[in-house]
Amino acid sequence: MKESLRIEFDRPDRAYRFGEIVRGIVRVDRARSEQCRAIRLVRFWGTHGKGNEERGDPTVTVLHAGPLRDRGPHVFEFEFPAPPGPFTYRGHFLNVEQYVEVQLDLPWARDPKIREEYVLLPGRPFAAPAALLDSPEHEARNIIPGIGAVLGTGALFVGLSMASASQPIGFLFLLGGVVLFLPALKKLSDRRLGEAKAFLSSVFPTPGEEVGVEVKVSPGKLTRLNRALVELTAKERCVSGSGSSRTTHRHEVFSKRWTISGPMTLEGGSTRVLNGSFRVPEDAPPSFRGKSNKLLWEARVRLDIPNWPDWVKRIQLVVWPQENLLGRGERVEAEVDPAPILEEIPAPVLGEEPAPALEEIPGPVLEEIPAPVLEEIPAPVPEGIPAPVLEEIPAPVPEGIPAPPPAPEASGGKLREVDDSLVRALTAIHESDIFDSRKETLIRDLLGKAFEMVIEVKRVDRSMGVFSRADYRDGRTVIGKLLDSDLEVVVLFPGQRDEEVRGWEPGSVHEVRGEVVEWDRLRKLPKLLARD
Repeated sequence: MKESLRIEFDRPDRAYRFGEIVRGIVRVDRARSEQCRAIRLVRFWGTHGKGNEERGDPTVTVLHAGPLRDRGPHVFEFEFPAPPGPFTYRGHFLNVEQYVEVQLDLPWARDPKIREEYVLLPGRPFAAPAALLDSPEHEARNIIPGIGAVLGTGALFVGLSMASASQPIGFLFLLGGVVLFLPALKKLSDRRLGEAKAFLSSVFPTPGEEVGVEVKVSPGKLTRLNRALVELTAKERCVSGSGSSRTTHRHEVFSKRWTISGPMTLEGGSTRVLNGSFRVPEDAPPSFRGKSNKLLWEARVRLDIPNWPDWVKRIQLVVWPQENLLGRGERVEAEVDPAPILEEIPAPVLGEEPAPALEEIPGPVLEEIPAPVLEEIPAPVPEGIPAPVLEEIPAPVPEGIPAPPPAPEASGGKLREVDDSLVRALTAIHESDIFDSRKETLIRDLLGKAFEMVIEVKRVDRSMGVFSRADYRDGRTVIGKLLDSDLEVVVLFPGQRDEEVRGWEPGSVHEVRGEVVEWDRLRKLPKLLARD
């Protein structure tokens, strides 16, 4: 049954970049667990939306083989390297997702399963798949203008004959003839400009990159030009059904024009070079090409000739992230296979689990505190509270329980609780034994309280709509540690603070006010909502 299976990721936003490790746990609780033959973890990408659903080749991992001896709950850990793509995209007609599916193999019964998606973002650079640019031109395109001209001539002749005989249907033939003549008119513009060619400095631009445009024209005679333009577009193209029921859905994701040149006169018999550029938007989604679903980028160079068909050149682009977005500054060659790249990632990037570091807090902190500070402690401290906190405690604290911080003032007032009270609370929680009943009490006491803190940023990601509060869904999630400690926190920021937070670099230090709303039991850290 579906409710007996649950997948939990180690990050609240479920967002991972290529080059990182996806971690989590699977919980199984079934009455028939003793009949289990295997528990499998299947990961794959898939599409959904208006077009036919597509699915990538699955990767299967066996989490457990054989029966489960009791009813549970049973917990199984999993981890795997974030794949190199396709990256998560949620658009108008097209959605591309990365999935993790758990399947419970039972004999003589329908196998229960549960599926959860996670967010895959660009991280370490690697070469774009060649298949993204694999769009061979059909041979029929070269003969279409000639066929159109012949059929258009016939349609115009019939239309004129019927129109002269006062038959209304003749106007339809005239309209059809004009449409059929359009490809041939395009060839006329090519002849007017001679051997016109357009070039781009890159057909694999990265988001935010400026791409150069060069246009060469060699008109046979004096030719006026109103202007030269380049238009960058991104479109979703999704096909649903097949055969006679096939339907194509199109949606324009992005469109913008840049002027290459204004009005000018082109001398006959000479070559003229026009130069310009355009910029790919910073938030441009990467190109995607499936069998039925595509996200295509295209640059369209247009020369506007007065009283003549425009000259148009279409150039397909592959927008692909090519810079290191992990925030660590490692140099990675694009030709390197994804597998060895993953092995080179230093431990701080792969190991986002805070538990091991938290258990070692007392030792490293004691080494960093100079002896004179310890001598100023006015009173003995009960067992269970680490030494570094003593310099801030004015009086003895009850055994094993952190000093209760004063309640914050009403909304709009200044928060009275400070970072050291949060440090004491988190330290006491981590030092409590897993079977200690005080641990749950300490966690419950922490929820709903507000703190002022100074954090050192480890990573900033989009919240990606995972959080339940509507004003926080499109904001940013900051993962960092409290300054001068190894205690990690997750702070969720609302969408209206996006401009402020997205520029925070890893290693930068910021003052934050937040309210604890949840305790992440998998990563053993608090989640806070940022407050002004």
